Amino acid sequence: MEALQAFALEAHDLASRHLVGRVVQAKTIEHKLELANAALRLLTKQPIDERRLSRLCRADPELAHIIELDVNIRMPGEVSASLDVLERLRLRCRQLADQAIANEASAAQGAPDVSPSLKDHQHCDSMLKRFKKMKEGQRCACCELWDEATRSFTEDRNRMAEIIQDAAKDRQGSPRGYPLAGGQLLDDWQADFRLCRTSVPLHEIVTIILDAPNGKQPGPDGIPALVLKRYVRRLSEVFQEAWDELAEGGEVVSSDPVQHCLGLKK
Repeated sequence: MEALQAFALEAHDLASRHLVGRVVQAKTIEHKLELANAALRLLTKQPIDERRLSRLCRADPELAHIIELDVNIRMPGEVSASLDVLERLRLRCRQLADQAIANEASAAQGAPDVSPSLKDHQHCDSMLKRFKKMKEGQRCACCELWDEATRSFTEDRNRMAEIIQDAAKDRQGSPRGYPLAGGQLLDDWQADFRLCRTSVPLHEIVTIILDAPNGKQPGPDGIPALVLKRYVRRLSEVFQEAWDELAEGGEVVSSDPVQHCLGLKK
């Protein structure tokens, strides 16, 4: 471990010495915009870091044609930038920003429209689970709370629950939401959105079924998610037909359309 740390420090020192006398030339619009913003920040502060400003001008020679410093003869070593220089530098920042946005927009328009597939979705989900496992940490348990009534800390779980409920009630005004809130508004609403109902596309039904977790406890029908995924192509049409019937105000005739379609028995 000590040898590895020594190697890392030696590599860092070597890289630092390599970059001391070298300047990376700005080639992209984003890099030039970053340099222009950095120069603008330097000119608005006192005293001006002339060494760093010189490196910025070397990285982007176009800045040297814009930046002009005024030297105070009465106080040698004090320099400043005029309002005209600051305005021209702000104008360059705006022009570079507009050009960068235009390039991003044109690149987005020219890029192929690749919508995420179900396979990509599952891959991202598994990747997120692995990242969560890699994150180290532990849950912080609440062992005691301050009781304002007794002016002391309490470890009684029931009393702690009462304190949390009282705090929530003080913030919300009531222990729980009013269930009839907005009822008068909905009763008086004159808009009719029944014609806006649409059918659920088959691909969305397939996605919903395939996204169901495998280890979840089955519902009232007793059919696990693995079976639904196995026959997803056949069941998607059944679910779509049932949805359409319910949306039209009808009722599903079969008590269990999934078992009826697959021929399963409870």
